[in-house]
Parts: sequence; structure tokens; C-alpha cells
Amino acid sequence: MVSAKLASQVVAKILKGISVDMQQEYVEPLMFGINTFRTYVEGWYNTKFQDIIYTKQENHIVKRQICSILAGYAWDRDNPYAVKSNEALEALAKICKS
Repeated sequence: MVSAKLASQVVAKILKGISVDMQQEYVEPLMFGINTFRTYVEGWYNTKFQDIIYTKQENHIVKRQICSILAGYAWDRDNPYAVKSNEALEALAKICKS
């Protein structure tokens, strides 16, 4: 859905004769969410995310923020687990593992 929304915005500009920077207006915003989601997929397979999921130290705010990403809100720039996904996953995994 995000890809379609971004693409439709770019196409609308093109049809109006407005110059478009595809990298800045389509690729970079799309890759933000893709890379965020990728962090958690890779984290599952390298077990860092599994350490977080199965920890006994529950934090409902953190859980809600990560679940939001997995539900498709990987483009939410207000979610610290999306904005700095790699750093956040690393830090959280260290906390949960200790």
C-alpha cells in the first residue's frame, strides 16, 4: 500500500508536468520501511529478535511499537523502533539477553 501511495503521488506530479526526483520521492521513502522490516526479519534469523520476543522482561510499550512495525507500520517515523531499527534491535537484544 505504501508503495502504491508513493507511486501515485509521483505519477500525479509527472502527469501535471512537475519534475520528479524518483530517488528522493519514491525510492528513499519506500526503502525506509523495507529496511525497517528487514531489520526484524534478519533479527529473527540471527536470533536477536527471538531473544526479545521470548524475554521474561516484558515492556508493553516496546512490544506495542514493535508489533506496530510487524503489522505494516514500518514507515512510522514517530516509532523509535522504526527510525533507528538496527540500533534499537541491537540495544534491546543486549538488554534482554543479560
